[in-house]
Amino acid sequence: MINTSKNYSFSEMASLIGLDEKKIHVYFHKGLIGLNDYKNRLGFSDIDYARLRIIKHADDLGYQHEEIKSLIGSADDLSSANDPLMFCKNFAIQRYKQIIKELDHCEPLEQVKKQCDLKLISTYIKELKNSTFGNGLGDENMVYPVEFMKK
Repeated sequence: MINTSKNYSFSEMASLIGLDEKKIHVYFHKGLIGLNDYKNRLGFSDIDYARLRIIKHADDLGYQHEEIKSLIGSADDLSSANDPLMFCKNFAIQRYKQIIKELDHCEPLEQVKKQCDLKLISTYIKELKNSTFGNGLGDENMVYPVEFMKK
């Protein structure tokens, strides 16, 4: 379980996610995750934990790093947000809605790809919503895509 009171080092996060540190360094340099300064120690936040879980999953499925970034947003955008958790949720929901609108105008093969994108985004939103840092505070104001309200 992720502790919300500290940042995690590369090695701690690698252990939690089940990745080697080199892979996390790659994700960092590609702008998928960012480092945070907490008590004068650079490390990864709880939000990075959720992002890394979905990034690893997408990478395992064969997504390119730029594709992943387009689905969950870049670490640079996240670092400038006043409320990073709300930013991540809103970005993902807006991206989800955008892809839904595009579905009817695609060729069948592209529709399959977009449905995979939707599944990945919905997994990310659930990860954000259900993680320990997404403890429900403020969630009553969030509007989730219909499939999230079914459960």
